[in-house]
Amino acid sequence: MTVIKKILPEENPNCQGVIYRFFLNFTFLVFFLFEFLFPFKVFAEENFKTYQKTKYKLLPAGNARVSQEISLVNLKPDIYVSEYSISYSGGQIINVNAWDKIGELKYSLDNQNSVSTVKLTFNEKVVGINQTLSFIVNYEIPQFSEKEGNVWRIYLPKIDASNIPEEYNLEVNVPTSFGPLAFSSPYPEKTEDLIYSKNYYFGKRELLKNGALMEFGVSQTYEFELTYQLANNDDFSVLKEIALPPDTNYQSVSYLSVDPRPNNVRRDQDGNWLAEYQVPFHSVVNIVAKGQVKIFPYPINILPKFDFNTQDYLVELPYWEISNQKLKQAASILKSSREVYQFVIDKLEYNFDGIQENRKRKGALSALETPQDSLCSEFTDLFVALSRIKGIPAREIEGYAFTDNPKLRPLSQVQDILHSWPEYFDSENNSWKMIDPTWGKTSGGFDYFQNFDMAHFAFAVHGLSSQYPYPAGSYHLPNNKNKNIFVKLSGEASGDQTFGAKESRIQASLEISPFQILSKKTDGYLVLTNNGPAAAYNLNLAINQKEKEENFELSIVLDKNNLTYLLPFATEKIKFTATNQRPFFKEINNNFLVYVNNDPHEVNFRVKFLNEKTILIIGLFLIIVSVIIVFFLLYLLRKLLRKRNKNDFYDNI
Repeated sequence: MTVIKKILPEENPNCQGVIYRFFLNFTFLVFFLFEFLFPFKVFAEENFKTYQKTKYKLLPAGNARVSQEISLVNLKPDIYVSEYSISYSGGQIINVNAWDKIGELKYSLDNQNSVSTVKLTFNEKVVGINQTLSFIVNYEIPQFSEKEGNVWRIYLPKIDASNIPEEYNLEVNVPTSFGPLAFSSPYPEKTEDLIYSKNYYFGKRELLKNGALMEFGVSQTYEFELTYQLANNDDFSVLKEIALPPDTNYQSVSYLSVDPRPNNVRRDQDGNWLAEYQVPFHSVVNIVAKGQVKIFPYPINILPKFDFNTQDYLVELPYWEISNQKLKQAASILKSSREVYQFVIDKLEYNFDGIQENRKRKGALSALETPQDSLCSEFTDLFVALSRIKGIPAREIEGYAFTDNPKLRPLSQVQDILHSWPEYFDSENNSWKMIDPTWGKTSGGFDYFQNFDMAHFAFAVHGLSSQYPYPAGSYHLPNNKNKNIFVKLSGEASGDQTFGAKESRIQASLEISPFQILSKKTDGYLVLTNNGPAAAYNLNLAINQKEKEENFELSIVLDKNNLTYLLPFATEKIKFTATNQRPFFKEINNNFLVYVNNDPHEVNFRVKFLNEKTILIIGLFLIIVSVIIVFFLLYLLRKLLRKRNKNDFYDNI
């Protein structure tokens, strides 16, 4: 901020003697990302009070029309303002106009590099205590709001603490085409719904500590390609697992391909998707998973309610040393998950150099003891440990964070740069809630407890174990220095929360022994395989005979008529019992319809039963074989007895 002060002696026709008038040229700096500097240094606050109302009207293309109503109130009789400057760093200012109560103000506009400066010259000299100079200045900032994928992002600068106005009100008008407010830090004091737009109001209190970050949109879609390498140096084949990015309360995953296809995919209690591979001896299997993920800023609750014991997320594990007295002492003053979050932010300092050092994970205790040397893993571990001590179920998420500014929102130290953040179980809403104390520390103070963004892509969840399963990016050979993680914004527009489920392709078949002994009942399995790109949830199952033969009714009863989930590339077997009203004496070859959520799948039930003649022949054969075996055993026994008697005879001689 530039302040030019001129002192000129001049006779005042209204009073005796000489008055010193201060001609002050104030420069108003607007920093695009963080600072909003008002035109008053500390000494200027002693001479003026300022009242300001600023309005940003966002246009559909992202430009902003800015209107500022400013009043300067004199606190001394011999000072007035002759000029006023507005500077914007980060782009150009265009379409300037300004006026006071007399009329239009003269101005000059200087656009140099990425800084634009508007200098206003006032029409009057307002002198005297409590006299007010009021004026309005309007201008436009092209591309003030940036669109990233499906998300519109707005940065609003904070108030300079050394130049606090007496009153300050900020109004942000956003078109409804931007979508709903997904993230706001701080949250606006109030909102107002209009026909084609919505107003968000902030006061001085909200903008004193930090600026404001606002994001608008329903969801963000990313494309990903992940490479896994599974090595087996043993002399026998080994069954191994990889963690595929799963559906969570915050994300929905759709797979284009997983090559080679896994033998099966299972879900563990933490919600991880574990793909199974049989790795041959002395070999390496290279796996490439491609797909899309849709990320939401809040829990979408598309997942079924899986039962779990919250006590499992309160136990001590490596890196979460909840029995340690130092950690217990630190936790003793904390009362809520919000206080734990704030304690971690206040206590730890992010070590930007640590990303390049590729150092090992320290754990919660070491983070508390050496707070100046912390990465995201330390922020996460300390939050999880303190939360568990306080009886708040908590766990770690490890994945990928999409950001164009790694200095402000840094990542961790792994070769394929991963990020970790915690989540805790919100008992009031009965769901897991993600937070990010690391970004809360490094992003200029934005609140990642109340809000969450659409940039966190979860690869693995660590709750029952603090280390397993390993996330994507961890499966590579020691000498492989290539990147194994590629994530980019997708061109797909926002849509349904379960965008992959509409494309799900489930294959059904019956698994039964092809030959059955004479019986009225036979057991088998209904085999369901998900060949679609996404998981299918809450499947209702039914099976009926397609065409019934006269005097012949075959019924199949499933052990269960619903399936909670069927993961992509996964196979599930459901036992059934087939019953006929009369014994089977002939081949059965009937088609059935399996209904999966009312979607029919035709399956074939084919069994060859042994008829009476065949059974009689087999029975006679078994009798003959049994007789032969009996005679053979008698022969052996007789021979053994003769030999024994002969030995006894020679012993007696």
